[in-house]
Amino acid sequence: MFGSSVLELAIGLVVLYFVMSTLSSAITELIMIAIGRRAALLRGCITKLFSDSNGVPGWDILNHGIINTRVGSAKDRDHIAAESFSAVVVWYLQTAAGNKPTAAAPTVDSLRAAIGDMPQFPAKQALEAIFQRAGDDVNKAVMGIEDWYNHVMDDLASKFKRQVQGVLLISGLVAAILLNADTIMIAGTLSTSPQLRAAVSNSTSALIADAKRRPESAPANAAPGGDYAGATVTTEPNGQSSRADDPVKKAMSEWQAALSRLVATEQMLKDTSLPLGWSNQPADVRALPWLTPPGVDDSWAKCIVRCVTKLAGLFATAIAATFGAPFWFDVLNTFVSYVSGKNKPTMASNVSQKADGQP
Repeated sequence: MFGSSVLELAIGLVVLYFVMSTLSSAITELIMIAIGRRAALLRGCITKLFSDSNGVPGWDILNHGIINTRVGSAKDRDHIAAESFSAVVVWYLQTAAGNKPTAAAPTVDSLRAAIGDMPQFPAKQALEAIFQRAGDDVNKAVMGIEDWYNHVMDDLASKFKRQVQGVLLISGLVAAILLNADTIMIAGTLSTSPQLRAAVSNSTSALIADAKRRPESAPANAAPGGDYAGATVTTEPNGQSSRADDPVKKAMSEWQAALSRLVATEQMLKDTSLPLGWSNQPADVRALPWLTPPGVDDSWAKCIVRCVTKLAGLFATAIAATFGAPFWFDVLNTFVSYVSGKNKPTMASNVSQKADGQP
């Protein structure tokens, strides 16, 4: 299809990595949903900020009515809006100052005095600095609390994404082992089989079109806190968006989206024509590494070499999967777009054809 064996080989490997990264991402997402890792990180971070030096929690931020608007525990909450967080902090400061929170704006002096009387929470020093910069402007202090919260969530997001990368690597390696998605074996097969290269190349356009049509759920590395709520976004009559906060609907939506991606990946694997899976036939390129191919000396040394080569190929696929499906989709799309543009007739070639009497 593309007219170059090297290019078709590269496209074949990119197709492999795109499908495997999609699969490992779906598996990782299911794992993260099952263990509630986003919510656990957010809960641990907020609790630590407002616990004393002995680790005893002080302010119960997550269970405050402004944040926990539904009945039940806040342990599964993976999102807090910065505005809600600042409102709860100001509420606790007013309460600590002996003032009953009212609709009237609190004074900076009373809030600053309440911060001084706070236990030695890790958040105390940050709040002191925020109110010092705010001067006598309450609104500026509130905005400072929101900015500080967003910075904390950025750090938490980085930690979460590092953890996701580790899970992606493990799930990618497990998927590669189960499917025998060996980069070395598949590259060797593609390099010696023009028919396979052509079949894989012919499937790329349909693969790209299907990926563009398929709705994606929230990415596995979506951060906790303010970046991703895991809830459905709806549009109010006034045009403002809001988040559906039903935990059952949210959980069902996440599970359905991740399972849909898993099912879609199964179909993608069938459409790629790549030599995946294991075989107990020694002559098959997918054969178990300890089976001796025909015409090869049956020695322990060569068996060990085959096993090490197999592990290297599987691990290479797992590492490639950690780059993520969006990365490999962009690479694949770039390859196909380049080839399509290269094969389009130029204006000069059209003029030359007409000069030669060709239609």
